[in-house]
Amino acid sequence: ASKLFFAHYQIEQPSIPLLHPEFSSPLFLKLFCEGLYKNGYHKIPDGYEGLSAIIDFYLDAINKVLSEKHEIPESLKIVHNVAKKISSEVVKQNGLHLKLEDAYQIVTDFAKQFSVLNCSLFFSDLKSEGLITENHYWPYKSKDYDGIYLSYERFGDHLACSYLLDMYL
Repeated sequence: ASKLFFAHYQIEQPSIPLLHPEFSSPLFLKLFCEGLYKNGYHKIPDGYEGLSAIIDFYLDAINKVLSEKHEIPESLKIVHNVAKKISSEVVKQNGLHLKLEDAYQIVTDFAKQFSVLNCSLFFSDLKSEGLITENHYWPYKSKDYDGIYLSYERFGDHLACSYLLDMYL
């Protein structure tokens, strides 16, 4: 699968096999390759190993696109901060996702702090860039609702662990 994804994103196949189990997941491969491609890479850079580095690289790519689009300094890393905030709120609620209203409020409040002119568009852009996904939930014995979660569960888990470590260490 990695050969197909690398070819599609015009990324040079590495000379050694990619042994990390994540590389067998199509969603992970897509995010990995998009992170490289959007950052202008056509081969895997040195030191690009470990899930933390891959997550940061992927968030950097989305941050670059949205910073340009919304005229926000890239160095503010607004996308990184939004992802961390969504993840921390999911942890606080002991869940796997946030209700759409809560996620929308978090993102738009965050965007306002950074003087984003169109906060609704910024929220939509996070979905279109693949950082967050909207889904419909039908919980047992309560009203159905729309919810938001980080698109790749492993990224959300990693950010949640980082949040918990920061809280307790």
